[in-house]
Amino acid sequence: MHPHRWLVRARHYYSFGSSLHAVLEKVYERGDAGIDAIELDAVYDESWIDAGYSSSESMQEAYGEGKELIEAFLDQERQVPKFGKTIAVEKLLKKPYDQFTLVGRIDRLSRADDGAMEIIDYKTRRGSVSDEEVRRDIAMSIY
Repeated sequence: MHPHRWLVRARHYYSFGSSLHAVLEKVYERGDAGIDAIELDAVYDESWIDAGYSSSESMQEAYGEGKELIEAFLDQERQVPKFGKTIAVEKLLKKPYDQFTLVGRIDRLSRADDGAMEIIDYKTRRGSVSDEEVRRDIAMSIY
């Protein structure tokens, strides 16, 4: 066993967030054209992680809530003008420094025709993010 790895018990909130990220990764890997409802159901089912829930009932409740969140997000995406073309999904980044290596993952990266870049960071169970939250959030301040 690697000396810096720990075994962690599954947590429902990790499973929930990972499931939704996996769905969006598969949707955007197909391109910006979108996905129909039947394909979305199949992608959602194959991406769902049921580990860490206290009961089958709580897992089913989260499953339904997650599906509603994904559908609402994709509906909203269809209604707003596109910033640009998706160029990366779940992109791993590494930046070495003298004492450490900074490692992170960008949920989605888009490029506009003028070369401007947009970083999309998915959040589950949260409304909009305030300017103060952005300033205090380490990951967002690095972007």
